[in-house]
Amino acid sequence: MKKTVLAAVAALSLTACNQAPKQAEEVQEPKSLVLYYSLTETTTKVAEEFAKQTGADIVAFDLKEPYSKVYDEAIQRSVKEREEGVLPEVDSLTVDLSEYQTIYLGFPIWFGTYATPVKSLVASVDLSGKKIVPFATYGSGGRNVAEADLKKALPNSEVTEAFGIRQANIEKAPAAIKAFLLKNGLVEGEYVALPEFSESQDVTEEQKAIFNEATGNYAMLKATPVKVATRTIDEGTEYKYTAEDQGRDGQKSEITIYVVKPAAEGQPAYFTEVVR
Repeated sequence: MKKTVLAAVAALSLTACNQAPKQAEEVQEPKSLVLYYSLTETTTKVAEEFAKQTGADIVAFDLKEPYSKVYDEAIQRSVKEREEGVLPEVDSLTVDLSEYQTIYLGFPIWFGTYATPVKSLVASVDLSGKKIVPFATYGSGGRNVAEADLKKALPNSEVTEAFGIRQANIEKAPAAIKAFLLKNGLVEGEYVALPEFSESQDVTEEQKAIFNEATGNYAMLKATPVKVATRTIDEGTEYKYTAEDQGRDGQKSEITIYVVKPAAEGQPAYFTEVVR
């Protein structure tokens, strides 16, 4: 009799265990990675700031035969590779890209778009189904072209708006990155949208002087402002100039140049981007 009771209790216990609700499987949060190429420390600084503000992992990549750290030598080699139709081989990555859903892809601008090593990377790895957030450093511009080129090169990825910053303005990167991340919903927080630019008007002599102050020390830019629109921002006034630019080949074209004139007394005007 005692054995029968014990057997019944054991059976009931087993049944209860089997009927207990299964513990929910642990759901892993999508992982993010800052993956970047940097010839100098400029892009590295921006990459590190992206990682800091997003909490993403961070990894630099390079080529099996790295470019010279001397800028002119690196560009000369890249020009030769372009002429010969050669893509340099990317060195083995130290990270498994399949583990990441969002990739912040960083690079300097060369020849008006993303640098050659990124072109090699895009051609050698599978980024299908991933969100790609490009960020660029440059002397004058190229962010918009790099974004468009990446969208063409990665039709099966979600390529977002690209972030860009001039090397000369690198100290402003933290605030600019924060605004970019908030605007694109990449971090939590409220984004305060900037006001729209005013209607474009003929440039006044005072506005020409501000333009010249901002661009005069940049030898690669030979532009004459024609029209301008303005808006008030926290730092002061932002100008959107329509200008006539003369290229190295002597051909003239219309470009857009963004200039900020700080409200603080004694602070010089500076330009943030050229859009060709």
